[in-house]
Amino acid sequence: WIDEKQLEQQLPTLQEEGAIYRMSYGCGNNWVSGTQMIFERPSDSDGLRRQYRVLAIELKEGSSSVQELEQVAKEGFEVRNFFACRDGGKNKQPPSAKLLLERTVEDK
Repeated sequence: WIDEKQLEQQLPTLQEEGAIYRMSYGCGNNWVSGTQMIFERPSDSDGLRRQYRVLAIELKEGSSSVQELEQVAKEGFEVRNFFACRDGGKNKQPPSAKLLLERTVEDK
Protein backbone atom coordinates (compact mmCIF):
# COMPACT_ATOMS: atom_id res chain seq x y z
CA TRP A 1 0.00 0.00 0.00
CA ILE A 2 1.41 3.38 -0.99
CA ASP A 3 -0.02 6.65 0.25
CA GLU A 4 -1.07 8.81 -2.71
CA LYS A 5 1.09 11.66 -1.38
CA GLN A 6 4.17 9.41 -1.62
CA LEU A 7 3.28 7.82 -4.97
CA GLU A 8 5.40 9.93 -7.32
CA GLN A 9 8.51 9.40 -5.15
CA GLN A 10 7.85 5.64 -4.91
CA LEU A 11 7.10 4.99 -8.61
CA PRO A 12 10.73 4.47 -9.73
CA THR A 13 11.26 1.81 -7.05
CA LEU A 14 7.92 0.13 -7.78
CA GLN A 15 8.72 0.00 -11.50
CA GLU A 16 12.22 -1.39 -10.86
CA GLU A 17 10.73 -4.14 -8.67
CA GLY A 18 8.14 -5.03 -11.33
CA ALA A 19 5.20 -4.00 -9.17
CA ILE A 20 1.77 -4.15 -10.77
CA TYR A 21 -0.90 -1.57 -9.92
CA ARG A 22 -4.07 -3.26 -8.67
CA MET A 23 -6.42 -0.68 -7.18
CA SER A 24 -6.81 2.27 -4.84
CA TYR A 25 -8.81 2.83 -1.71
CA GLY A 26 -9.97 6.18 -0.44
CA CYS A 27 -10.96 9.48 -2.04
CA GLY A 28 -14.67 8.68 -2.42
CA ASN A 29 -14.79 6.09 0.36
CA ASN A 30 -14.43 8.44 3.36
CA TRP A 31 -10.97 6.98 4.02
CA VAL A 32 -9.54 9.13 6.80
CA SER A 33 -5.89 9.00 5.79
CA GLY A 34 -6.43 9.78 2.09
CA THR A 35 -6.07 7.62 -0.99
CA GLN A 36 -3.97 4.46 -0.73
CA MET A 37 -2.61 2.93 -3.94
CA ILE A 38 -2.26 -0.85 -3.92
CA PHE A 39 0.55 -2.48 -5.90
CA GLU A 40 1.46 -6.15 -6.08
CA ARG A 41 5.04 -7.37 -6.25
CA PRO A 42 4.70 -10.64 -8.19
CA SER A 43 6.95 -13.58 -7.41
CA ASP A 44 7.34 -14.46 -11.12
CA SER A 45 7.92 -12.15 -14.07
CA ASP A 46 5.30 -12.21 -16.83
CA GLY A 47 7.85 -10.85 -19.32
CA LEU A 48 6.31 -7.37 -19.27
CA ARG A 49 7.68 -4.20 -17.74
CA ARG A 50 5.22 -1.62 -16.50
CA GLN A 51 5.93 2.09 -16.53
CA TYR A 52 3.81 4.52 -14.54
CA ARG A 53 3.25 8.26 -14.58
CA VAL A 54 1.05 10.60 -12.57
CA LEU A 55 -0.75 13.39 -14.39
CA ALA A 56 -2.42 16.19 -12.39
CA ILE A 57 -5.47 17.63 -14.12
CA GLU A 58 -7.92 20.45 -13.53
CA LEU A 59 -11.54 19.58 -14.14
CA LYS A 60 -12.61 22.60 -16.17
CA GLU A 61 -13.24 23.35 -19.80
CA GLY A 62 -10.35 24.61 -21.87
CA SER A 63 -7.65 23.41 -19.49
CA SER A 64 -4.30 22.27 -20.84
CA SER A 65 -4.94 18.88 -19.22
CA VAL A 66 -6.65 17.63 -22.38
CA GLN A 67 -3.52 18.26 -24.47
CA GLU A 68 -1.32 16.61 -21.83
CA LEU A 69 -3.58 13.56 -21.75
CA GLU A 70 -3.54 13.34 -25.56
CA GLN A 71 0.29 13.49 -25.51
CA VAL A 72 0.73 10.68 -22.98
CA ALA A 73 -1.84 8.59 -24.89
CA LYS A 74 0.34 8.97 -28.01
CA GLU A 75 3.26 7.70 -25.91
CA GLY A 76 1.28 4.53 -25.17
CA PHE A 77 0.07 5.32 -21.65
CA GLU A 78 -3.43 4.34 -20.55
CA VAL A 79 -5.39 5.69 -17.59
CA ARG A 80 -5.48 3.17 -14.76
CA ASN A 81 -7.06 5.28 -12.04
CA PHE A 82 -8.56 8.65 -11.18
CA PHE A 83 -7.68 9.78 -7.65
CA ALA A 84 -6.75 12.64 -5.26
CA CYS A 85 -10.17 14.25 -5.34
CA ARG A 86 -10.23 17.95 -4.53
CA ASP A 87 -13.42 19.95 -4.94
CA GLY A 88 -11.85 23.40 -4.98
CA GLY A 89 -13.12 24.32 -1.52
CA LYS A 90 -13.58 27.86 -0.24
CA ASN A 91 -10.81 29.21 -2.49
CA LYS A 92 -13.07 28.68 -5.53
CA GLN A 93 -10.25 26.91 -7.36
CA PRO A 94 -11.31 24.55 -10.13
CA PRO A 95 -11.79 20.96 -9.00
CA SER A 96 -8.76 18.80 -9.68
CA ALA A 97 -7.67 15.21 -9.63
CA LYS A 98 -4.73 13.04 -10.59
CA LEU A 99 -4.53 10.22 -13.05
CA LEU A 100 -2.33 7.17 -12.67
CA LEU A 101 -1.13 6.21 -16.15
CA GLU A 102 0.42 2.89 -17.15
CA ARG A 103 2.35 1.73 -20.19
CA THR A 104 3.36 -1.89 -20.65
CA VAL A 105 6.41 -2.89 -22.71
CA GLU A 106 8.06 -6.24 -23.25
CA ASP A 107 10.96 -6.89 -20.89
CA LYS A 108 14.31 -7.19 -22.64
